[in-house]
Amino acid sequence: MKIALIQDWLTSFAGGEQTLLALHEMYPEAPIYTSMYRPENLPQFANATVITSYLQRLPGPLRRQQIALPLMPAAFESINLKEYDTVISVGGGLSKGVITYPGQRHISYCHTPIRYIWNLGGDDRTQNGWLRQAAAHYLRLWDVDSASRVDRFIANSQTVADRIAKIYRMPATVVYPPIHTDRFQILQEPTRDYFLSVNRLVGYKRVDVIIEACKKAKVTLKVTGGGPDEGRLRKLAGHDPHIEFLGRVPDKALQGLYGNARAFIQASEEDFGIVPVEAMAAGRPVIAYDKGGVRESVVAGKTGVFFGEQTVESLTAVLTDFSDDWDSGAIRKRALEFDVEVFKEKMREVIEN
Repeated sequence: MKIALIQDWLTSFAGGEQTLLALHEMYPEAPIYTSMYRPENLPQFANATVITSYLQRLPGPLRRQQIALPLMPAAFESINLKEYDTVISVGGGLSKGVITYPGQRHISYCHTPIRYIWNLGGDDRTQNGWLRQAAAHYLRLWDVDSASRVDRFIANSQTVADRIAKIYRMPATVVYPPIHTDRFQILQEPTRDYFLSVNRLVGYKRVDVIIEACKKAKVTLKVTGGGPDEGRLRKLAGHDPHIEFLGRVPDKALQGLYGNARAFIQASEEDFGIVPVEAMAAGRPVIAYDKGGVRESVVAGKTGVFFGEQTVESLTAVLTDFSDDWDSGAIRKRALEFDVEVFKEKMREVIEN
């Protein structure tokens, strides 16, 4: 088969790019088409053939996915894919809009329908201002229409499969995203003296709930990551000695942070949630908001605990009563079920069937 891989954009390395990297490892000869690419941020794809759309030629300040979003439908539709047998699009709904032809197969690995235009997981960024609302309306129409171009949907969780059924009216096979569990290990003499948040610092991640709950419960919290919400969150933390901001942390340091934590905390509704599984791969339990894809990876009472409402009070109650009596080996064993090799095996079955 001649295969082409399509990605929404390649500007930083996160969960979506981790999935694309696993597919690139499976099919290293397949070129990667994308709207915009910042190779300096993605050394993982240094040996890949990456082909960008005309959006790559936008002036620097405009070459940001948030600004160029209304232009992306036309950009993906302009990509010429006639020479390929199979097209595999990966992302949050935009890359599936490429145009394929009779005799070609289009498989879409969907992390979620475009979350910010459908306000999924509490992401309300398009609700601020009439211009954003108008753009979101246009994109919703295109998003539903372009779903008919896909021959087979693969969802990264049952949560996302349900969204695909609701919004696109199409079925989806669930294949959980790849986790490099070999990068994480159970530490022999961990400190276990803090809770950990690993997030992009944007509003819908609800790191504010985590900070306020830890302040109220008087427990130590380490916050990693950066983003537009960082200033507000630092003000919220104030001078509380229990709250520490670490900024963006290198992978090697993050491995140690996972292993030494009492638990990892997630307060957002995620499509699947790679980070909680990484924490489990280090043998650490997860405290998570009881909604979204995390319910498919975390086993209550065995690998973590849920809080029922996305409120400070609900999370504080869990933190106050949190026990440190966990079986790290059993937690890691659960994480291994989501290993990258499991992902590759299941994806190969779908693609080559």
